[in-house]
Amino acid sequence: MTKRKNKISDVLSDIQKPNEHLEKTLFRMLQDEESLHLFLTTVIQNPRDNKQAYRLITNCFKTTQKKREWLYRYREAYTNYINRYFASTERIEDILKVMPNLNPWTLEQRFGKIRMGTIPDIFENESSFLTLIKKINTSSAVKTFKHIKKLECSLPDFQESFPSVKKIDWFNFSEKSDFLRDLLQKKCGKPFQIKQNGKTYQ
Repeated sequence: MTKRKNKISDVLSDIQKPNEHLEKTLFRMLQDEESLHLFLTTVIQNPRDNKQAYRLITNCFKTTQKKREWLYRYREAYTNYINRYFASTERIEDILKVMPNLNPWTLEQRFGKIRMGTIPDIFENESSFLTLIKKINTSSAVKTFKHIKKLECSLPDFQESFPSVKKIDWFNFSEKSDFLRDLLQKKCGKPFQIKQNGKTYQ
């Protein structure tokens, strides 16, 4: 049984050959039934987790014509996948699994104002807890992390801020992952402290 993937990048990393440009990997994937099925299943089951991968895929094509060609063939494969899935499905629950933005439990969480979990006793009240969260989000480490993740969506901007990225193949998921991991560890990996209400949090 094929192990389920939660990220498009994981799927493509397994498919991509050494030194192969991502564009070629994507076209080759469309011709391999098993790889295509795993890719589409991952896309449908984890739509929000893959936004950055969508942007990377969109920007990897060398020409507009190649991009259009791939998108046309991909849409055809996606439509066939959905049609086959619906034709073989007998339960409404199974249909809802591939519609995460429409299923009832997602809508309930989005519009029902349901709070999950409780505030730890050490914070005394919600306001104190949220103040700490705000301090964490405005810390130098987190702001740097957010900045790097934002740059990840635009290779030219990334190269301008971190010229060392030019030394790797940005469209090779393995090289890119190693580069980002080392960069984040260097820029954001150091422990930091936040003080609040006479207590110090690290």
